[in-house]
Amino acid sequence: MVDVTVVEAVRQLVKSAIAPRASMIEREDQFPHDVLQAYRAAGLLTLAFDEEARGVGATLPTMCAVIREIARTSPACATILLGHTTACLAMRMAGAAGALEAVAKQFPNRPAFLGICITEPESGSDVASIRTAADPDGAGWILRGQKRFVTNGPEADAFVVLARTAPRDQELHHLSLFLVDRRAEGVSVGRPERKLGLRGSSTADVTFTDVRVPPHHLIGEAGSGFGYVMKTLDRTRTIVAALAVGIAEGALDQAVRYSQVRKQFGRPIGEFQGIRFALADMAARVAAAAALTREAAEAVEGQVPTASLFASMAKLCATETASRVAADAVQVLGGYGVMADYGVERFMRDAKVTEIYEGTNQIQRVIIARELMALVAEGTAVAF
Repeated sequence: MVDVTVVEAVRQLVKSAIAPRASMIEREDQFPHDVLQAYRAAGLLTLAFDEEARGVGATLPTMCAVIREIARTSPACATILLGHTTACLAMRMAGAAGALEAVAKQFPNRPAFLGICITEPESGSDVASIRTAADPDGAGWILRGQKRFVTNGPEADAFVVLARTAPRDQELHHLSLFLVDRRAEGVSVGRPERKLGLRGSSTADVTFTDVRVPPHHLIGEAGSGFGYVMKTLDRTRTIVAALAVGIAEGALDQAVRYSQVRKQFGRPIGEFQGIRFALADMAARVAAAAALTREAAEAVEGQVPTASLFASMAKLCATETASRVAADAVQVLGGYGVMADYGVERFMRDAKVTEIYEGTNQIQRVIIARELMALVAEGTAVAF
């Protein structure tokens, strides 16, 4: 179920704190600290924590609705909250009460702002290739390695880090999650990357050089990190799908509004069949992606056997829909579509990134096919 009270509060936050700033955030490509403060004040940084951990205890459908609401106006601001929520969900999936308490103790006066460190220079889709290692030293762990494409990297208070806690030949069974304070000696953050889209959401490398991690900063059980991350990705891929739906809705809304005021040959262009057909196709695609995303959110929240299948299908469908609809919106606006002041070209650039992060869409196709084969092998008919 979606908590409509939370969603309505976010809708008002978007109107007051994000909508007036969205174009400026895009132009300046600077992290919006005022938006982060608004998230803190609204309790959104504890959205993914259980109530026992002093969090909101939001369901996945509610998280999706929140991110979708923000993405209609600013996909970059939605991604800022997504990056933080991904780290929170990893701790939640691990049942890491100790790590949550550690976060609260380190930042007693405000909710910590987090980033998650998984991808490396030579490890993206292939998680088994992770080289970052955490070696026990009798008084905790020594962390060494480099992480790439860390959302919120330059601003995060702490990181959730996936690292190897056993030799590489033992592969996935000995990956573990750690909570690392960005103020710890040996933690260094690179310069923010310049990106095609999502400007204002910062992305950077994070390097760990002989960083001492106390024993209570191990998240969950040692060696179970891969499982925690996979459970997290089912959820965050669904949230990315919701973010993409928000992008598509924002682009469609702009296109419809423009078609009603732009005149050619003495009539609004929305009266011409070519434009009407384009808008109709866009609307149908958005509605289909939204329905599949809602289905995925309910499946993952309910932990049904086909949860991973639905999460990957939603991510694939919604993100490719966002790219198509945003591009079509640019076409509807014609010359104005490529002008920054009208905003739809920003939606088109932002949409492309959603096809890549939280698992590329090629990887989603691999997962979908694998899950379908497994269903048939079990004697289950493929039916939706």
